[in-house]
Amino acid sequence: MISLRFNTLYESTENQAYVWRVIVDGHEHLATDIECLVPTYGTKDEIAEGVYKWHLSCNGVLTWEGTKAIIRAV
Repeated sequence: MISLRFNTLYESTENQAYVWRVIVDGHEHLATDIECLVPTYGTKDEIAEGVYKWHLSCNGVLTWEGTKAIIRAV
């Protein structure tokens, strides 16, 4: 499962802002843009004991074009 969440703590440079968190198997990656070419669904995930975050989640293959995350069908 791949989960997508807005990064409220993003840092911005003149050219890029990493505004997305892309979480795959518990590993987090930051992205400036996302393109999701598969169906998505909402999930509520416990990220620490008693701490919940809401995500758009999907199943697919994650690829990158520079800092843009693209999720395609398997």
